[in-house]
Amino acid sequence: MVILSKFAERLRECLGEENSARLAKQLNVARSTMFEWLRGSFLPSTRSLVLLAEHFSCSADYLLGLTELPAEYELQPVLPFGQRLREVLGLFSVTQYRLEKETEISSSVVYSWLTGQAEPTVESLVRLAEYLGCSVDFLLGRER
Repeated sequence: MVILSKFAERLRECLGEENSARLAKQLNVARSTMFEWLRGSFLPSTRSLVLLAEHFSCSADYLLGLTELPAEYELQPVLPFGQRLREVLGLFSVTQYRLEKETEISSSVVYSWLTGQAEPTVESLVRLAEYLGCSVDFLLGRER
């Protein structure tokens, strides 16, 4: 997966000389989780991705390798995902039904996002952003 290796590369780049164990503690994740991210074994949760982007003062899209510039705009606090997804669907005139059919994301998953019962995975965020033609940060409400 290209995003996985790019994320690991960007995380190592942003981390530089900073102590990864200390950062893991600040983010409230296990040191082993941080090392797995750095090795490119798996992507962080959406919450951890946002915390990393905030820590490094960059966009989530930059960390994921979706853009080459760390941040081209002033980043805003993240909104509750269900609230933001409703806003974004309205902005793009996309119904929940159309989103489900065209992305092949199950209605129960979309419903759980919209009701705040679950957060999307980073993979799902990237998929939604690609489908809508926007950035991950825009989808999260960090770019408005």
